[in-house]
Amino acid sequence: MDLKDLRGRLDAIKQQSAATPDEDSRTAKPEQSDAGEVLLENGWNKVEDMVYEKVSVIKNALPQNVSSILLNKIQSPDRKIPASDLIFYDTETTGLSAGAGNIIFLAGFGELVPGTDNFQITQIFLSDFPGEPAFLDRLKDFISPERIYVSYNGKSFDANVLNTRFSMNGIKAEFGYQLDLLYSSRRLWKNIIGSCSLGDIETRILDKHRELDVPGFMIPDLYFDFVRTGRWDTIAGVIAHHLEDIASLAELLTVHEQLFDEAAGGTPGPGNDTGAGTTDFFDQLGLASMLIEKRPEAAVEVLKQAWGAGNYRAGIELSLIFKRTDRWEQAIMIWEKLWADGRSIFAATELAKYYEHRAHKPETALEITEKMLAMERFRIAQHLPDLNKRYGRLKKRTSR
Repeated sequence: MDLKDLRGRLDAIKQQSAATPDEDSRTAKPEQSDAGEVLLENGWNKVEDMVYEKVSVIKNALPQNVSSILLNKIQSPDRKIPASDLIFYDTETTGLSAGAGNIIFLAGFGELVPGTDNFQITQIFLSDFPGEPAFLDRLKDFISPERIYVSYNGKSFDANVLNTRFSMNGIKAEFGYQLDLLYSSRRLWKNIIGSCSLGDIETRILDKHRELDVPGFMIPDLYFDFVRTGRWDTIAGVIAHHLEDIASLAELLTVHEQLFDEAAGGTPGPGNDTGAGTTDFFDQLGLASMLIEKRPEAAVEVLKQAWGAGNYRAGIELSLIFKRTDRWEQAIMIWEKLWADGRSIFAATELAKYYEHRAHKPETALEITEKMLAMERFRIAQHLPDLNKRYGRLKKRTSR
């Protein structure tokens, strides 16, 4: 085959390729915009290659100081913490697991600017995966063991993903105390509203209603679309959703503080209502459980209100506080009412122990024990071994 024939065959192959698209051309990316240029056009600043940042200042919902009730690292008594010591954070990731393959593409940090009444949120965005080391290096500027980090499920998820990515990229960063509002929110509202997702808390507790919000399960795909096409409309909703999440964290902590302050003032709200909005309804036992260590008398007042409204469990908890603090007369009043109204095994047991060991009235203790033994077997089945032991002991003491 001479050179002329070879050229002819090559030309024919080229013409055939042009006429029939190959697999690569059929799966080629659609025409795309430059992601960085799109971000710059929409108010973002370039920090490093593929790393962009935007600062938003919103109306501050926080008081200048917050209580230490939710901070287990600070022992009683309760003391005030400057709100400027707190940093509210949230991340958006490419997946829902905390595994090594999950990458953070958007992180945000909200804080009260010292000396002002401004709540400032800094969002940091990774426009493509090769920029991750520089992205994490920027995030590290917000990580300090001296700060208190407020999140919603961040202790279990966001912090673990961040620590994993830092480790995989050889970056040292140490978080401060993690204050995860998911756990306290469940104690305050789970028994009333059920689901305590941040969206449900916003709607039922904060009385916030987002319009055209991006569902969380769509966020990874929307980010992948943005990386692929650079189209702003694929990521704008995600960024707005993320900004709103951080703003809600500050509002939610403020609601916690309102409840704590109202309880300290003896007016913890009605509780256990079915309405919506701020402090209008909450689980009184949950609130009391958070107050008991650092504001015990406030916890007592909350439980008294609940007990007065007929909350059986509140009566039990209140009686145990009275028992621990040697307020026996008040404890006995609750036990006697529980025993008379509902034939409470718990209350009868506490009364029997009191009359046997503290009042030294074995006859009265025996009478209560006999009444318990006469109850339906299904009600006392699990208590029978202790009841029989107490009955035998008391019978011996009273027959001497």
